[in-house]
Amino acid sequence: MQRRQLFPMITGLASAATLAGASDAEAATREKKFDPYNMPDDMRQRYATRLPTLDLQASEDFYGSFRLAMADEYKTLERDVRDTLAEQGVNAKTDCGLQEAWDLCMKDPRFAMQTRTWVSSQQLMW
Repeated sequence: MQRRQLFPMITGLASAATLAGASDAEAATREKKFDPYNMPDDMRQRYATRLPTLDLQASEDFYGSFRLAMADEYKTLERDVRDTLAEQGVNAKTDCGLQEAWDLCMKDPRFAMQTRTWVSSQQLMW
């Protein structure tokens, strides 16, 4: 296993384990309106993010938007992976080694595609 594949795999498995035991809870937040075009000068200086060139700014904006779109695309991924593993007769709650868990998850085509998308966007963005 390559070093670049380890982080997405670990985070994917950790989030799947977390989501499996999580309950639906609402955060205590409140809605705040923010208009980036009508900021005071001191606020604009403090919070404005500008990259050295417009080309770099545009590409980073694209990669960020791409990652957000892909995150929305894979909201049901955990359930799909569990269903794929169940079809193969694998119990997702049994203990298995890291490599075995990775190999099992990679049998699901959406998981493999999401992992590749995430790794590629990380490489391009950072």
